[in-house]
Parts: sequence; C-alpha cells; structure tokens
Amino acid sequence: MRAMASRIGIVPVAVCASAATAQVVFPEDFNGTFPPTGWTVVNNADGPAWQLNTATGRENDTGGDGTAATIDSDASTGFNVEDCELISPPFAVPENAFLEFAHSFRWHFLPPDEQADVDISIDGEIWTNLANYSGGDDGYPGGAHKSIDLGAYAGQTVQIRFHYYDANWDWWWQVDNVGIIQVTEIPAVSSWGLLITALALLTLGTMVMQARPCAATTRAAAASS
Repeated sequence: MRAMASRIGIVPVAVCASAATAQVVFPEDFNGTFPPTGWTVVNNADGPAWQLNTATGRENDTGGDGTAATIDSDASTGFNVEDCELISPPFAVPENAFLEFAHSFRWHFLPPDEQADVDISIDGEIWTNLANYSGGDDGYPGGAHKSIDLGAYAGQTVQIRFHYYDANWDWWWQVDNVGIIQVTEIPAVSSWGLLITALALLTLGTMVMQARPCAATTRAAAASS
C-alpha cells in the first residue's frame, strides 16, 4: 500500500473588525412651532429672545435644513442687552451618549464680549458648563457640527441649556439639529479580534483553526448633523 504524501495549506484570513451603530434618542430640528413642545425660553434682559431665524429674516447658517433656533443681537435697537436661555425638557441620558448639534456663532469684536454657553443640569437650577464660545467666530459662516460626551451623566435625568449673554448689539447665535446620540458598539469576532489561520491537512481532509490577536481593531460611528 503506497503512503500518501502529506501537504499543508496555510490560509490566513483577517476578520478583525468592530463597528458601532448610532441612534438619535432625543431629536429636535426646530422646524415647527417655537419653542418646541417641552422647551422653555427664559429672557433675563430686555433684548431679543430665542426665536426662529425667520423672525428677523436671517438665513439658517448652521448647515441644517429648514429653520434654526436663533438669538439675534443684531436685531436689537442698540440699547438693549441680550441674556437669554433656551432650555430643553428633561430627558434620561443613556449609556454611551453624546450631545450633538449644529451651530453658527458670529462674534462681534467690540465690547462687551458676548458669550454662548452650552450647559447641563440635573435639577434645573444648578448648571454645569459643557462648552463656551466667545472671543471669535465658531461655525460662521456655513455652520459647524458639535459633539459633547455625556458619559458622566449616564443614567441621570438632565436638561440642556443654550445660554447667550453679555451681548449688546452684537451678531447672533444659531442652533439646529439638537440630538442625543446613543452609540452602541458592535464587538469584533472576539474582544481581541481574530486572525484565523486555516491549517488544511489535505491528505486527511482535516482543518485546524487557530486564533491570534489582531494588531488593532476599528470603530465607526454614524451621527446625524
């Protein structure tokens, strides 16, 4: 009986990959009645308050479609001061959540130095600053997309505030497409990823699978802007 020659075929197949899905759990595009249901406008001064950009004939410069929430200091008479808050309704922050929005902040070089704050509160009274825009344009012209990690607030009920103040006949701040984005990881084949090497023992019709860690994994997330 003749012995069969043994041949080994080695076939590496890289299958390490990871990805993520993103779900908008709290969307607001400001394309309806203003303020939207559950949102509150608090005007602390005598200047223009938050309203839709169409109220003053200003175009939506955020990059979003339709209308945008706008506080337009340039629409003031010149003697008014702007200090106005746009406050979201309370919402629960899920795991892996990010605050996303588009905006256009046009800054005026003359004093006072107008401020645009994005704040968060767990009780509606004490506010913690998440972002501040001042001292220069941000997102003007054409708009900019912003993303703020809310991981520290996961599991809590919060409100978001867009606060424009220290303004006197300056320019404007527009906000659009506000959303809380929950990112869910889709794990790779294993936490290390896999590099599968198939050892095909052709003479025996046998295949042996070996797993080794990948050099790196990748992550992709989609978010609306």
